[in-house]
Amino acid sequence: MARTVPDLKIRTLERFDGSIWRQYETDNYRILLTGAGRQLLNLRNMHRLLGPYVEDYTQGNEGVGSSRVFLAEGGNARVFSLGDDLVVKESRPTSESSLFASMDRTDRLKDAVEKHCPRWIDIPRYYGALMSKKNIYKQFMLEQKIDHGVTVGDIINYGEDNRSATGVLAFDSLDRFGPITPKLTEEVRDRFGSLKDWLARTVEIEGLDPSRYLPDINENPYNVVLERLNTPEAGSFIKYWVIDQ
Repeated sequence: MARTVPDLKIRTLERFDGSIWRQYETDNYRILLTGAGRQLLNLRNMHRLLGPYVEDYTQGNEGVGSSRVFLAEGGNARVFSLGDDLVVKESRPTSESSLFASMDRTDRLKDAVEKHCPRWIDIPRYYGALMSKKNIYKQFMLEQKIDHGVTVGDIINYGEDNRSATGVLAFDSLDRFGPITPKLTEEVRDRFGSLKDWLARTVEIEGLDPSRYLPDINENPYNVVLERLNTPEAGSFIKYWVIDQ
């Protein structure tokens, strides 16, 4: 027998590019699903992943033996691996950042990047977000996992600012990413400069406000996650994924 959810309100949201998002609202929660998120739910049994995660979150469990495996954290959220290719971003209780607004900006920026930037620059897929209506600081976002969470900042500041040592990056992330050599550091620093130039041109072409769509890309190299590639893309053996804009 199919279960019904009392007082469930469903809204269809047509995006700038014609794609469809859906918003589901109950007395307690608001859920936003992108088109990619609806496809994910249709293709995979997400209950097997999300069920144990919700239970561990409720009980405050994380780490070894838990479905909440810490990956990284920043000023507004903590990020946990969910299976092999997904992460859940948990908003900090003191964060004033809206994950719904973040998804809206990211969707628009991703479209612009795909049209104007080389293939070594990309933005992760964002599948959906949930926000408690009783506690607006309790927010969760489901998104694509990018490698081991190592960022441009981790590489160019390696040895001076080790996020693994300070507990804001999973302790084994840098080891799993691979050797960090002076040559790699120089390449990452140079390409990060090129990336900022590409993004600046991209938002200008699209008529987007840089202060809204690229608020801290110049000051925060920890908002670009790196992925080593076996086959180069547009001449780069590392892909640069822009996050948290």
